[in-house]
Amino acid sequence: MRDFEGAVGKDGVAEYEDLWQRELDQRKIFEAKPDEIKRYEELLHAGDFDENRADGNSVPAKRSKHTSGKSTAQRLRELSESKYEKAWEYLREIISSDGSLAIWFDRDLDFGAGSKISIDRVGMPRIVTSRSKYMVCIGAAQKKSKADVKMAVLRNAIYWIENPVAKLDELTGASLAGKLAKLRKSG
Repeated sequence: MRDFEGAVGKDGVAEYEDLWQRELDQRKIFEAKPDEIKRYEELLHAGDFDENRADGNSVPAKRSKHTSGKSTAQRLRELSESKYEKAWEYLREIISSDGSLAIWFDRDLDFGAGSKISIDRVGMPRIVTSRSKYMVCIGAAQKKSKADVKMAVLRNAIYWIENPVAKLDELTGASLAGKLAKLRKSG
């Protein structure tokens, strides 16, 4: 920690401690999943499971035909699609009844035309605590280690060393805004 303090100074250490406390507070928020989120996660995992099984059955050595004339992979993909649709419908239902649940998802939950949500394993919203490779992390929800937080503080310190004018502009702007507010109150 001494080396870190030497590199970023007391202000940098204070910033690190503040950011780390925020990280711990955020983790507490996501510890207890609501039942609706757990149910959505189960539905999503069911679709993922069948999609992964379809991938395993799509290799040439495993191409078998079912009595319906469809390959096992095709049947499993159709099954996964129906499970994703069920998860999507459930998601719409829970979000329309309680919009605060939206913080649990990795992307904007826009169900209208032009939505980026699609009914497949890539396009389905993921829970922010998920480790899925299909998760589209929106930044704030991603868990950070102490090392990640220290790196962010170091990057910030380097930025201010390389861009002292930007910091001066920010400080000057803040002090000028404060002085302007005082003048307005007194006038």
